Amino acid sequence: MISWIQGSFRGHEVNVVLARGVPLDTLTQGLRDRQREPLASGETDGWAWAVHSLN
Repeated sequence: MISWIQGSFRGHEVNVVLARGVPLDTLTQGLRDRQREPLASGETDGWAWAVHSLN
């Protein structure tokens, strides 16, 4: 996963947020409420994930 993050978001400092049992819409809205626009997101096997910039 680290190589994917480094390759996909080269030059950016990012965080990956993982949440189990939380719908993707809820996770991404929570990030937006905190002024952290998701750069990428997805959902698989009961896990929601999102990548957002640190800036």
